[in-house]
Amino acid sequence: MLLPVPMKIIKIFALMMIFASSAFSFDFNKFKSDAVAAALANEMNVHIPLTLISELIEFQNERELHHVIFSHPNSGITRILVSGPKGFWQSTRKYPVLFVISGFQTGTQSLALIGNPKDIVLVGYQYPATTEEMLAAPGRLTESIFQTIGQSVGIWQWLTSQKWVADNKIYNLGVSLGGLFLPVSLRVAEAQGFTSAKTVFAFSGAELTSVFENELGNRIPESLKGIFHQAVEVSTELLAPKIHLPYLKGKFMVVRGLQDTVFPKPSGEDLERLLPEPKTIVHLNAKHINVDTPDIIEPMLKAVQGFIEQP
Repeated sequence: MLLPVPMKIIKIFALMMIFASSAFSFDFNKFKSDAVAAALANEMNVHIPLTLISELIEFQNERELHHVIFSHPNSGITRILVSGPKGFWQSTRKYPVLFVISGFQTGTQSLALIGNPKDIVLVGYQYPATTEEMLAAPGRLTESIFQTIGQSVGIWQWLTSQKWVADNKIYNLGVSLGGLFLPVSLRVAEAQGFTSAKTVFAFSGAELTSVFENELGNRIPESLKGIFHQAVEVSTELLAPKIHLPYLKGKFMVVRGLQDTVFPKPSGEDLERLLPEPKTIVHLNAKHINVDTPDIIEPMLKAVQGFIEQP
């Protein structure tokens, strides 16, 4: 059984083939990244802003939490958790913002990796589908990958319009699988005129397909593994971090666990090598990060906060 190739992938390949004959006069790798970003921006209609559906507010200790839900004609339903100092939403003060995208987790779980840093607004991203939903239907996995890209771009665009966001102080933290989505998402956003000031890749890598298969493939029935492999391969061929990392803009940090087996050493080294300067590399003598690994979270946060506070 063959999966239908997503139309957006066909369009990207077609666009690339039109110009392939003159590729010798270009940096073809950059052209490929540019073409993917432009095609995705067009296909996902990222110029259309997110529409606010609902907002639920709660207070925890000294933090004000906003559970925000948006809709978009192409990206579907977007859910984020915005956590800041009490009163930040209506304040005239402008705050730096850290957008956090981690493994297949909710916004609350993503922010659990960060804690409550003082005077920073945190935005935790929730994926459009659960792991179980993606495993149940390979087509849902494909759809979710593209939705995640479109939703990330929409969130950055929304943040730039908020009065409590400081100018040029929208930062990103991609943890684990979250770091795999950031490169292509940032390239799409850059094609729309948005550039993030600083981005951190923590316990992540440059290889998309193998990580998806290693993390999800062992949780599906043997009879579905072939179709799952095809869905992942088709969906990620032009979205892989290694294609887009060299052309990102801003300042970067990589936090890598030297004992990480989820993202093996070659993938982490490729991430470090492919990112452009200026970049900061931090190695921790640690395994892969998780919400129940405070001994790993603490040094990661110390490195991230130090990087963000640098001028």
